[in-house]
Amino acid sequence: MPFLVSQTVAQIEPPIQTRLQKLIDSTVGQPSLPAMAAAVIKNQKRLGLAASGLRRVDQPTNTVSEADRFHLGSCTKAMTATMIGILVQEGKLSWDDTIGARLPTLANDIDKDYLDVTLWQLLTHHAGVQRDGAVWINEGVNTHENRTEIVKQSLAQHPPGLPIGQFQYSNIGYLVAALIAEQVTSESYETLMQEKLFTPLKMESAGFGLPDKNDHPHHPWGHSLNNRGLVPVAMDNPPSMAPAGAVHSTLDDWMKFAALHLDTAAQQHDLLAPATLRRLHQPYTNQASGYAAGWLVGERAGQTVLQHSGSNRFWFCQIELVPQTGEAILVACNGPLKESAQEVAAVIQTIAKWLSP
Repeated sequence: MPFLVSQTVAQIEPPIQTRLQKLIDSTVGQPSLPAMAAAVIKNQKRLGLAASGLRRVDQPTNTVSEADRFHLGSCTKAMTATMIGILVQEGKLSWDDTIGARLPTLANDIDKDYLDVTLWQLLTHHAGVQRDGAVWINEGVNTHENRTEIVKQSLAQHPPGLPIGQFQYSNIGYLVAALIAEQVTSESYETLMQEKLFTPLKMESAGFGLPDKNDHPHHPWGHSLNNRGLVPVAMDNPPSMAPAGAVHSTLDDWMKFAALHLDTAAQQHDLLAPATLRRLHQPYTNQASGYAAGWLVGERAGQTVLQHSGSNRFWFCQIELVPQTGEAILVACNGPLKESAQEVAAVIQTIAKWLSP
């Protein structure tokens, strides 16, 4: 019986894994990009995972592997918001909880405008809170007390140019939200993330800060760029700012988190109820686009796209999810923000074309 459609060998596309490895291999040849890893998901299945390049540019034989951990920067925000969503499911918090109600000991220390700001406003960057604030207070310290002091000083005054209810991206806002979670549970943010998110999803590689610490020293370093070229650096955000941008993970484990957010009917996971996922994906304005809880929500070809990027200036990553089609693209690299962002965007655009019908 003849085939309905004839195909030559040239017309048959190779598997995404093959194309992905070739794409990543060619991309890391750029002078500002030491290493890159990328992953693709479709309908809860991994279509591809590839890595290429150097962990450090000064070590030409120290190549990355698919099992390496990358710094995820502000892609942490979606994870923080998810953990808080689980606490809401458990009845420990409400999206409408206010700073004044949940952090009453700060009532006399912060601007009165902030007392009625809600947890949902904090997670969607509509709280009128400055971007970074007093983050360097005791920068090596990572305690509830230190986070409280950062929040106290950062919210002491309400800048007139930051109206509550309008979008203003804020790392401090996520610190406040995490502080509320710590206050109501009497557990640290890091413990909550492990208990509520990483352990249930079996994200065994997930941790905080740089991924090149003593417990796993053979992972990539971040890089800065000067007039002599790329330089490996071991610099990161202050540990108290972890809720806004300090998780590291392998791409394999990051995919587990992505798969959770693609499972809008809760058929594969029972960690989040469909209603909770819908809320986490819902922009503050309730319109088709805007900022939700750790996700920038947009539209492409009539389909909702959840996207976020992350960087501590020496690493860069980006994630895109299309819940309607069950597709996710994740890309991470250990190059500096400005020089890496364009290359990562191009990789995502190429992969998205592969997935288009």
